[in-house]
Amino acid sequence: MTYLVPIKNDMEVAYNNSIYTVKYFNNIISTTALDKANTDWDSTTSFAKDSWVRVPGLKRVYRCASAESTDQYPPAHPSVWIDYGATNSYKMFDDIIGSQTEFDTSLTLRLSGSSVNSIAFLNMDGISSISITQTDMNTGLIIYENTISLQEFGVLSLYDYWYRPISYRRDLVLDSLGFSTDAELEITFTSGGIGKIGAVVTGLSDYLGITLYGSKVRLKDYSKYTVDDYGNTSFTKRGYARIITGQVLIDTNLVDETMTKLSALRGGLTLFVADERQDGFASMSTLGYIEEIEIEPTASKTKYPIKIIGVI
Repeated sequence: MTYLVPIKNDMEVAYNNSIYTVKYFNNIISTTALDKANTDWDSTTSFAKDSWVRVPGLKRVYRCASAESTDQYPPAHPSVWIDYGATNSYKMFDDIIGSQTEFDTSLTLRLSGSSVNSIAFLNMDGISSISITQTDMNTGLIIYENTISLQEFGVLSLYDYWYRPISYRRDLVLDSLGFSTDAELEITFTSGGIGKIGAVVTGLSDYLGITLYGSKVRLKDYSKYTVDDYGNTSFTKRGYARIITGQVLIDTNLVDETMTKLSALRGGLTLFVADERQDGFASMSTLGYIEEIEIEPTASKTKYPIKIIGVI
């Protein structure tokens, strides 16, 4: 099992002698993803109820909840302006995996690739391939280059061959990037139509032990069925959480080091990869937090359970 603490970057806006901050994954240089044509908030404009505005400096979208709003900066007036999350171009950088950046045919990102060795792409839909180039800015040399097809080839019968729709991987973790203290990543996503991606995270991966058979993953669905007084059933689709219950093996002399690492992960999102084989189970990776660990040292090898709750 390995883990990666995602790099985060503060986006700040100063307004009326106050600083407003939003954290996004990665040090973002540019993206070709487009945003919806929402009006930029302006202090001189009167906005009616249910008006939608964008605060460009924070890459956020807000909806007016009062009868009218004039000169009320949205981040400073949460009772007046409801925060509806990141703009389309930045949804892949927020910490809500269920929110996806949408694009048509292709999307190119440029991110800082300094002091990282891993990158993960989570909750993708309709993306057929990803091309990655990492360049050392000190020398101008390419230190990592790869194009990965996301098409899955699960043909088990003639029926699958002729009739099964083409499917694509939803999650991908790469831990073999080059290492440089000054590098840039250029990433291009290709789609046959509308492509979607929930999260792009980068960072330095580290080791927690060998994942053993007996580890498991499950999904907890928060969708809701409602039955009214007349027996009519309605269904509201909601998000879900991926929960990994791992069994991990380490040398007993690494118990203290492992506990130190795990303790440092409290209070923040971490990418956990429970099956780090090149062709391992993608479903055994999740961005989430540790709910519980218990380490009981034994003679030479120590097995410990760990429960990880993925974010929705």
